[in-house]
Amino acid sequence: MDVEVTLYKPRPPTPPPVVSPDTIIVTGCGGISDDVLEMYFESRKKSGGGDVKSMERIEEDVVLVTFEDPEDVKRVLEKGSHKIQRKDVDVSRYKPRPPTPPPIVSPDTIVVTGCKDIILDVLEMYFESKKKSGGGDVKSTERIDEDVVLFTFEDPEDVEAVLQRSHQIQGVSLQVSQYTLPSRSARHRKQAATEELYLTAEEDEDEDEEEDDNSVFVILVQGLANTVTKETLTDFFENRRRNGGGEVEIVEIDRDSATALVYFVKGDVVRRVLQKAPLVLEKKTIEVSEYLPSKQPGLVTMDTVLKGEKEGTVVKVEKYGSKTSDEVLTMYFENKKRSGGSDVKKVIGDDQEHAKYVVFGTREEAEAVVAKRHHTVDGHKLLVSPYRPPTPPPPRPQYHDRFFITGLREKTTKKTLMKFLKHKLACHPKDLVYGEEPGSVLVNIEVTQGSLKLKKMERVCRKHPLEGAFLELSAVPVSNCIQVTGITASTSAETLQYYFESKRAGNAKELSVINVNTEDPRHAIVHFEDHSEFKRGRVNREDEPRPGRPVEVTNDQTSEAVRQLVVKDKRMKVSEMAKALEISEGSVHTILHDRLGKRKLSARWSVEWG
Repeated sequence: MDVEVTLYKPRPPTPPPVVSPDTIIVTGCGGISDDVLEMYFESRKKSGGGDVKSMERIEEDVVLVTFEDPEDVKRVLEKGSHKIQRKDVDVSRYKPRPPTPPPIVSPDTIVVTGCKDIILDVLEMYFESKKKSGGGDVKSTERIDEDVVLFTFEDPEDVEAVLQRSHQIQGVSLQVSQYTLPSRSARHRKQAATEELYLTAEEDEDEDEEEDDNSVFVILVQGLANTVTKETLTDFFENRRRNGGGEVEIVEIDRDSATALVYFVKGDVVRRVLQKAPLVLEKKTIEVSEYLPSKQPGLVTMDTVLKGEKEGTVVKVEKYGSKTSDEVLTMYFENKKRSGGSDVKKVIGDDQEHAKYVVFGTREEAEAVVAKRHHTVDGHKLLVSPYRPPTPPPPRPQYHDRFFITGLREKTTKKTLMKFLKHKLACHPKDLVYGEEPGSVLVNIEVTQGSLKLKKMERVCRKHPLEGAFLELSAVPVSNCIQVTGITASTSAETLQYYFESKRAGNAKELSVINVNTEDPRHAIVHFEDHSEFKRGRVNREDEPRPGRPVEVTNDQTSEAVRQLVVKDKRMKVSEMAKALEISEGSVHTILHDRLGKRKLSARWSVEWG
């Protein structure tokens, strides 16, 4: 195939665009809808902006925003940093692109394409043959791509001779042209164009600024090659220029899953690394993402979360989009023109119900939003209704001498955990009870000074991982239930409820049973409305709810008594324990196997057994 070759003629300089004092340019906004961007920059409180005149998305990641008032531009730029939907965006004043300089043609170098299947030695011999190619002595060769090779000749006149011919080697037609020198390296061209187009805001380089407690310090790396070492990962993620990284504290590699956890000293590093993705390590693309430790299911309901809010100031929002963030909802409901609302105090999410609760300052603001009826955000029609709190249940007190841990690594020894509790959390553990669920532990401590400072300990755990794991702590509520043993399959839940709500059970007053769960024919769990209504380890066995067999009740005090006996004497017989505690051997068996042996300490059991 014959190829026509001509010298390159540069284009005339591009005239600069018109500069507008009321326009900013926003970069890093890929994935954020124009509607969300407009709401953000119309929010004086969020961005410092005001009424938006127009918006133009000139690239997927670049948007021009023009304000009605040029003063809004000054306030937006003075604010410095901007975060939309948990994503940092760069905001700068729009300025003209400088004229593009004409390319510089290299007089002694040619570019050869279409040579993928031809080895370099054959190519070099061809272009050194004046008879075949018109060329001459070759000074250097460089294969810059699989199909592209640069040839530099000793004599620039050889280039002119080569360009005047068509070229074919081994039946393959080659495309030959004169090489144009780039003004900058290909690697920095995109960055240079961005710097010419935008006047970026000053970056905050204050290294001493305190990190937010909610910052993520860990990334999950997937798709690692088997040859990657901890040292390699450390060096790779400490390179800020190439990978956006920073100082690495810990690296943990799991060879079986080809993954690793990388812990940084500062939380802002994670954001920079994610912006550099995708990354390539040892010629293999790796995936990076935030690593968030799983949250233990809480004991607090949404009703208790909203308990302190003024009546009538909360609205429930449903049917929003999966990508609609709390920030977007806040901007929407603070925009009176769009929603009828005003200042939003906070937005609380309920993942189980897929609902958001928006809290306003006054009842009138919430009523105005509900009265508007039609609300659309991100293309989704919202279902907005007033929140009406139920009658609050009586408060459940919490133990001050114990707490629950989840997220512990299986390889972490008891000795290591005890050391962490003493030196990092400043508590004095008496003993540890490991749960059936992996990584769960109940910690009993000695309370020497005041109540349990759980929130302070949680903050420490978010900053200091234990052998690469961020521990999750939760309070242990006082039990409001008992376990009943010694019954038969014919004993109904109603019979047990009637029995325990009467004085026949040996109680000084009538109790209020709110639920009876029968786990198997010989066991039942009885929930009481008030945790303080039962205090003894067993009921009066002289009055049974049915003839034939006695019924015994085990609660925390009885279980603790059995556990203490086991601690004192591991060889103590069941019959001896039963005699010492004045309970049946069956109850001792139940406590040992069902409550101490199996150690069911999941979120459910922590509710039932404290």
